[in-house]
Amino acid sequence: WLVESFTLRRGATGDYIESDKFSTGVDCDWCWRLYPWGKTNATIVQVELVYIRDGTISATCQCWLANETPEKVEKKEIEIRKFLPTQVVLLNLLDGNQVRNVSLGYLAGDALTLCCELTTLKDYETSVSWMRSESPQDAFHEEELYHRLWECRDFSDLTVVADGKKFEVHKAILATRSPVFNAMFKSNMKEMPEGEVHLEDMSAEVLQEMLSFIYTNMVSNIGSMAADLLHAADKYDLKKLKSMCEEELCSNLSVETVADTLRVADKFNADYLKNVALCYLNAHAVDVQETHGFKALVREEPRLVQDLYDALIKLSMAGK
Repeated sequence: WLVESFTLRRGATGDYIESDKFSTGVDCDWCWRLYPWGKTNATIVQVELVYIRDGTISATCQCWLANETPEKVEKKEIEIRKFLPTQVVLLNLLDGNQVRNVSLGYLAGDALTLCCELTTLKDYETSVSWMRSESPQDAFHEEELYHRLWECRDFSDLTVVADGKKFEVHKAILATRSPVFNAMFKSNMKEMPEGEVHLEDMSAEVLQEMLSFIYTNMVSNIGSMAADLLHAADKYDLKKLKSMCEEELCSNLSVETVADTLRVADKFNADYLKNVALCYLNAHAVDVQETHGFKALVREEPRLVQDLYDALIKLSMAGK
């Protein structure tokens, strides 16, 4: 993707340039958004990979800025992940001053070139299968085994209960995936002899999604319960799930939601989400200050208002 007249473009943090749509196959449409002055940090050139179809797909991606000196190329990677409809993934490319310094080789004729290699999971699985010498039946896939255990619950040895709904699970898997569950099972909990653990701090729907993630590394309804899942991920130390929830909440920030999202991020120790929310709030302060959510934030969370001012000061100093 060639972005011409790069140094002549003016804008503010949050302003972006969008590429033409491109495809990796049937029903696999994407585009890039380039933030010359950053989306969450004014000093960094950032990009977003945007999935713009209605279905879901798993993909992996590498992207980089072309350079006259190949040794200077720094590739950024998105590991294999599930993309939901209209989902975006934000990447930090390079310090803005480096990019705009003509002597460093990123600008040829004042044009910036973004390169990427995007692979959908279907293509990935096909290429791996073709390269393997053994038959698919002979290969052992731990992830597939966990999927099957979640679906059939064979040899389950524990019942986890929320809102009266029971889920048959395997202590070994929960303990392996969550340090909190590990410590819980090692302690002398009175529920253990009965083979049941009652979780009073979440709904049955959230528990089901959390357990599904523990077994499969995927969540099917993250869009509708990202904040609740963030709470669960923070409490049970599920770092990848926590990161997924933060990304989901970041992608849905708006003038109306940012104040509440900031409170959620602070409550559940989501530092990345908190920083993004603070930057977004500062960039849209005029509109946000009129919302009920922000007015409630000012009344009820003075400490977060101080964090907001601190972030504004850092942002203004970075722009000098």
